[in-house]
Amino acid sequence: MTRGTVVIEPSTWDVVKTDAEGRPLLSPVFEIRGKDCLIALEPRPPYCDRGNWIAKIYPTGELARDLDHHDGWPRYYFDQARARLEIEAWLVKRGQWVGA
Repeated sequence: MTRGTVVIEPSTWDVVKTDAEGRPLLSPVFEIRGKDCLIALEPRPPYCDRGNWIAKIYPTGELARDLDHHDGWPRYYFDQARARLEIEAWLVKRGQWVGA
């Protein structure tokens, strides 16, 4: 897929179905790794009016020092496909893209 002059190859989103202790989650969580971060896309309860999905970032290294409230995390989305595209675009823009 091409966006302007940046080519974004198909990404690898992992589907997480259990928590750290191996207990099943009520809903699967989707995760993608950047060079210095992990981003989790989680479903939200049906009564939430900010969006059906929440994206949370877990930065490490230099990215952890650079991120602040202006970066807008966590992020809320109504559509899972759009959320994935925007998260992938953010990874490219911030030099965090690892790709497939």
